[in-house]
Amino acid sequence: MGLKIKLGARIIENMEAPATTDYGATKVWEVGDVLTITSTKLVKATDSTTATMGLAMERRAEPVNGDTSMDGTYHGYGSILTGEAVVLVDRIASGISFDENDAIYVDANGQLTDTGTYIVGCVRKVEDADGYVEIFWKPPIHS
Repeated sequence: MGLKIKLGARIIENMEAPATTDYGATKVWEVGDVLTITSTKLVKATDSTTATMGLAMERRAEPVNGDTSMDGTYHGYGSILTGEAVVLVDRIASGISFDENDAIYVDANGQLTDTGTYIVGCVRKVEDADGYVEIFWKPPIHS
C-alpha cells in the first residue's frame, strides 16, 4: 500500500498526530490516505472536509499487544503532502475504477473516489499491474 511521488511534492507538512492512547476510526490510516488537520492534529479526511487536506506520508495503526512500532508516526508527528504533485496511489475506495482525466474526490473514509463534494485532483494514468493509479494531486483551497 502506498504513495509514490513522481513530480512536485514540494509542500510536505509535519503535524501532530493524535495521542498514542487514541486510535479511533478516523485516527488510523495507511500511506496515501487523505488526511486533514483539526485542532492542530491529523485525522482522516471525509467527503465533507473543508480544512487543509493532504496525502499521508506514513502509516498509523493501533498497537497490537502494546507494541507501538506499527504506529509509523514519528514521536507523535505525522507528515502530509499538501502541495501539488504527480503521484502514484493505491488507496482507492472499494469497487472504484478510473479512466484517464477523471476527477478525483475524497470519500467518507479518507480514500480516493469518483464522486464527491470537492475535487482533489485528476487521473493521469489508470491502474497499473500493481494497483497504483497515477494522479495529479491538487487539494482544494477553502475560504
